[in-house]
This record gives sequence, structure tokens and C-alpha cells, in this order.
Amino acid sequence: MDSLITPYGGELKSLMANPERIAEIKQEVLNLPSLDLSWKQICELELLLNGALSPLTGYMNQAERHSVLSGMKLPDGLFWPRPVMLVVSEKAAQNLAAGQTVALRDSEGVMPAILHISEVWPADPQAEMALAEASGVPLARTQAEAGQFYVGGRLEGVTLPPRHDFLNLRLTPAEMREQFARLGWRKVMAYQPSQALHRPQYEFLLRTAMQQEANLLIHAVAGSDPVLESGHFALVRACQALMPRLPASTSMLALNPMTPWAAGPRKTLLKAIMARNYGCSQLVTGGETVLESLHKESSQRRGQDTPNLSSDTVYAVAKESLGVTLLPFPRMVYVEDRDEWLPEETVPADTR
Repeated sequence: MDSLITPYGGELKSLMANPERIAEIKQEVLNLPSLDLSWKQICELELLLNGALSPLTGYMNQAERHSVLSGMKLPDGLFWPRPVMLVVSEKAAQNLAAGQTVALRDSEGVMPAILHISEVWPADPQAEMALAEASGVPLARTQAEAGQFYVGGRLEGVTLPPRHDFLNLRLTPAEMREQFARLGWRKVMAYQPSQALHRPQYEFLLRTAMQQEANLLIHAVAGSDPVLESGHFALVRACQALMPRLPASTSMLALNPMTPWAAGPRKTLLKAIMARNYGCSQLVTGGETVLESLHKESSQRRGQDTPNLSSDTVYAVAKESLGVTLLPFPRMVYVEDRDEWLPEETVPADTR
């Protein structure tokens, strides 16, 4: 591979306005209504603004949502697995209408973007689940509940949502690609952990990167609220502790602003799109306990036996439609005789 994989759709679409337009927006917003977003919505907004969800230019409308749910394609035919929607309460929706422009704000009043509304309509979770089920690729979970509303429209960014921790690790897709180019990296394998890494992950990632002749990006899921979710700092610190054990010249740690989602093939394919926009042509999937099994009895383990993704068809779709190779994390077992973790199917006979 002579160069990094191109962004999905051909180019990175950062939705940040130019400085002149930002100055105009700051004047216009004095007369605009505001819409307060939750922490999770702010994280998804950041992915839209920084180009990680290229080529989207905002939140989907009804036609786009229907096309994605029923056929995993945008109306123009481009493959897209999962709707990207803005959900609001019924009370908030009463003050919104097509053609209106609103300021999007976080809990502290910071305005990362404005939204030019194209549609407002009530959510129908049961119809969404049925539509996705009929397509053969069901949704793990709908984004809205009964009584809530969807708002579609085009975004104009003013500033990325403010962050106060690990700033040197928070790179946009454009900045990440610049780093790869500066280092001379051409083929990059990503892993997007949302749980602490342990020795099985370390050994598999190191071995697989060498086999694939690829550089390794540990792209930790860091969309958790650092105030309310104690696991955020534990995850980042665990990743930082791992990095000295990996080859410094061929490995990198960065943070991904996405939040953990319910498991499912549509989620995994959307993560593959984000990996490609960040410059990665390979993505390791699985290797973590699925969210749904953390708080109930379950025999699921980290590895291919979890329902994160196990369909050969979905792997083929990722390769053919997205150009990204998905590498499944296998079921790993500790081999005492060799003092190492190995994929279960490769363990030599008569070993402990």
C-alpha cells in the first residue's frame, strides 16, 4: 500500500465553518433559539463536526433514515449502516419547525454548532425495528423512545466541544492523517477499546499487527462523561500503561470521542467507516464483554463467541462496500506450557 486509505466518500467533510462565517454566526445566534444536548449527543455532534462521519453533513431526514434502515444505503446509493439522528423531547419539538435555525449547546452553554432544520417528525421505535428487521440486519436498539421526536438538518460548526483531559491524545481525523503521513505510515490497523486492555488483547494485537505488516492505532472510546463515569480515566490510564510494551515506532494511542453503543453489526460497520476516515484500513472487532451482559448472568466471554459480530456476510460487506478489513478477535486461552495467550483453535495438542 503506497498511501493511506482515502476517506469514506472520497474526502473528509469537516463541518467547521471558516473564520469569517464563524464571526457571522456569532452575531446571528444572538437572535436564535437554543437546543440543549445531552453528553452523548455532544459526542456524536463532535464526530459529525470533525469529519469522522464523513460524508454526512448533518442529521438525517426521514428519507435518509428510511433508506438506511431498509437497505443500509443513503438515497444516493452510498452504503451507510446506521442512522445518525438528533432526538429531542416532545416539549422541545413544539418550538421547532422546518426552515428554522437553532443553536446547539452543551450543559454549560457552549455552542459548538448551529443546525439548519429541514424536518421535525415523531419517532416510531416499533416501526424502525420492524423496518430494520425486514432488511435482514436488525437494529440492536433504537435511538429514540415513543413520544420523542427526530430533528433533521444541516450543521455549521463553530467550535469543537470543549475537552479538559488528555488533550494531546484527542486528534481529529485530519490531524490523525497528518500524524500518519509524518511518520510514514501507510497501512494502519485500529482497535477501538471501550474496556481496559489486558494481556490477551496485548498479545493478539501485537501478533496480528506483525502478521498484517501494519502499524497499530489504539483508538480508545473516550466519549464517556469524565465527571459521571469513573471508568473513563481507568480506560485511558490502562491504555497508557500498555503503550510502553508495544513498539514505539509502529504503535500509537489516541482517543475517539464516540460513546459505547449497543452491540450489533450495524454498529460495527459504522465503526469501520470511522476507522477509515481516521486513516485506518483494518479494524479489530470484538475482544470485549458486550454491554448487555455486564449486569446480568451470562456465559459470554471476550472473543468471537460474543454477539458483537460473527457474520461472514457482514465482514464481506465491510471489505467490499467500505474497503476496510475487519479482523475478528478470537477466543483466547492461556497456554501454561508456553506462558502466552493463543487463539483457541491454534493451541497445540496435549498442552496445558
